[in-house]
Amino acid sequence: MKLLYSRAPRVLMGALLLQLAVVVNHAAAAEQCAAAVVASVKTTVEVGEAGQPDGQDGVRIGDLVSATCKVWPHDRKVLLAALVFETEVEDGKHLVVATVDAATNRVLARYGNSVGEDAATAFGPNSIVIDSAPYQLAPAVRAFGIRFTSSARGASCPDGIWKDELTLFVPRGQFLLPVLQGVAMSRSEAREGCFGGSSPTLIYDEAKLAIAIDKAVSHGYADLLVNARIVRSEPGKDIVGKASAERAVLRFDGQQYRPIKQKPWWLLLHSLEE
Repeated sequence: MKLLYSRAPRVLMGALLLQLAVVVNHAAAAEQCAAAVVASVKTTVEVGEAGQPDGQDGVRIGDLVSATCKVWPHDRKVLLAALVFETEVEDGKHLVVATVDAATNRVLARYGNSVGEDAATAFGPNSIVIDSAPYQLAPAVRAFGIRFTSSARGASCPDGIWKDELTLFVPRGQFLLPVLQGVAMSRSEAREGCFGGSSPTLIYDEAKLAIAIDKAVSHGYADLLVNARIVRSEPGKDIVGKASAERAVLRFDGQQYRPIKQKPWWLLLHSLEE
């Protein structure tokens, strides 16, 4: 696929819904992490190792905010884990994503990063979900994802809303590398008014995204097709428009997946380092 931003044929709509259903099913099977897994992951963060993504000297972390684990369908000997800890920094949390030996609870590879919270971003008990859909980026490279939805209340009358941010990781030695960072899989933008009960004239577009693997390859990894199903709504008049479909292409540049041209309005990426 060469076109970044185009109208997609109607036959694509059924495929989009199917892809969304597959992703939901893969995400829904996550479960709470065993205490032994939490302890193992926490120890690796506190001790720290030279070259680790979350600092050479380790990070002082506190209470566990949330933890979710799931057996990886790609390799059932491996447990996927995503944990969020309190830190000494006010309004700060520490996110750890790890692959863990399901038999011994030994951490195989991990990613860690301290993240700040504000009026729009906050981590709650259910903010992180593991996505184990088959993201086959190369013949020998299978990615998995985490999905983040903020628990923050947010602004009282915003002109844009985003949620369900998807980040994809690939194992590389003792590290997990975030090759796709923070794609908001649900994006809404007000065309008139703003979101909130005080805006009776609200007109907005809502885009629901699904990701598919393309045949084209860049720097060893398959291109990603981001398919958007867009609907315009006028809540004050009980009007819901017909759905349309658009598409964008993300290409791997050797470190990250990035848009190949100017992004459409519905394609929003948030880095984990922000």
